[in-house]
Amino acid sequence: MALILENETLCAKISEHGAELTSLYNKKNGIEYIWQGDPAFWGRHSPVLFPIVGRLKNDTYEFENKTYQLSQHGFARDLDFTVTKATDTTATFELLASDETKAKYPFDFKLVLTYTLTENSISFNYTVFDLGDRPMYYGLGAHPAFSTKLLPNDAYTDYQVELAPELKRKIIPLRANLLDLENTSASKTSLLPVTHALFKDDALVYELEEKPLKATLRNTKHDHGVTLTVADAKAFGIWSCYPAQGEFVCLEPWWAVADTYQTTGKFKDKYLIERLDGHQSKNYTFAITVF
Repeated sequence: MALILENETLCAKISEHGAELTSLYNKKNGIEYIWQGDPAFWGRHSPVLFPIVGRLKNDTYEFENKTYQLSQHGFARDLDFTVTKATDTTATFELLASDETKAKYPFDFKLVLTYTLTENSISFNYTVFDLGDRPMYYGLGAHPAFSTKLLPNDAYTDYQVELAPELKRKIIPLRANLLDLENTSASKTSLLPVTHALFKDDALVYELEEKPLKATLRNTKHDHGVTLTVADAKAFGIWSCYPAQGEFVCLEPWWAVADTYQTTGKFKDKYLIERLDGHQSKNYTFAITVF
């Protein structure tokens, strides 16, 4: 079942399954901005990544001398959330720990997601709660996929990604789903022409050091596109499928990353892992503006 948010400009659809944004439609220009999830290429739209981002080495981790298995990006995207609040322009979704989640992730958590429409923007507010008495370790991220067919005659190569402010940022290579910290590079490149070959080595992963980022996917022929702003993400991924040639680009704010080749496998020592002490919570926000 999908919940619909609507204001004078935008209509957004959010599925209770995974609390996933599945549509962001501009009523004034008739443009759908979210990739519509063709399973021949990639069947999702904007999954929520929790309690990990990316893949674990061998899909396993160790916590308190026990070994657990988690598949790529965790389980939140594949579970049904409960709607706890809904108005015309805002909706809140909640996911609680269960026996099913504790078999993979032994923590008492609550994940609350709130979506809000304002003019031509949608804001995302994620809050993670540690409901237990002990420290809780986790990752959190977003994975919105944006269409590169905003208008019918668009070509994939009509698009570019623009990063601001122009800073030198660390790029961490992603090889076979794991990060290689021994072969990082630094780049001040702020404009990336979009081609399918851009993603031949998987996602481009930037370490942000919790500095603000404004990432724009823009069509250079008609100047429509989207801008994603985030104030404090630890990392940022830019991804599309390869060698399959899907007509989308993902702009992904992350507060955690995939395992590194150098990982010990101990969850509390995972690179860029988040931690909450018992009965604490932490809030995360970003926004998408369409034009």
